[in-house]
This record gives sequence, structure tokens and C-alpha cells, in this order.
Amino acid sequence: MAAIPERPAFHVPAIVYGASKAAVSMLTLQYAKALPDIKFNAVEPGHTVTDLGGGGSGGRPVEESTKVIVRMATIGTDGPTGTFQEDVGELAW
Repeated sequence: MAAIPERPAFHVPAIVYGASKAAVSMLTLQYAKALPDIKFNAVEPGHTVTDLGGGGSGGRPVEESTKVIVRMATIGTDGPTGTFQEDVGELAW
């Protein structure tokens, strides 16, 4: 996401935050490969309006942002693993 100029994250200078997200992505992929009987997926719910996130500054309501989380938490045994997901589907690493 941070490599795509059309996405907001591209324009945020967040070296440490970005590095931590890259580490989570790699852990997701490595766990999925090491433990194929368990589903491991990273989820990006988007900027969400919460008290922690500063209130109503352009984010989506919690009810909207949690849809992808619920979808991925309830996938079946034939669902994806080792992926990075957002509300519209899988994002390329």
C-alpha cells in the first residue's frame, strides 16, 4: 500500500510504522507456509473513526471497517491463507 501513489499511506512519512507493518506481512506469509492447516491472513480495515484515531477525521465508521475483519475471521477451510486483505479483496504484497 505504501508503494502505491494513489493510496493515502504513500504520502505519510512513517519509517518505523511502515517497517513494523512489513514485518507483520512477512510473519503472516511465513506462518501460513509453516503451518498450512491454520489460516493466517493480514487485514487492513482502512482508516476508522474511533476515539483512539482522533474521531471523525475522514475515516469510516467502525461498522464499515470491521466487515473485512469478520469476513476473514469466518472463512472456511477452503479460504485463503498468507494473504493481505482489505474490504474489496486481496491486496498484492
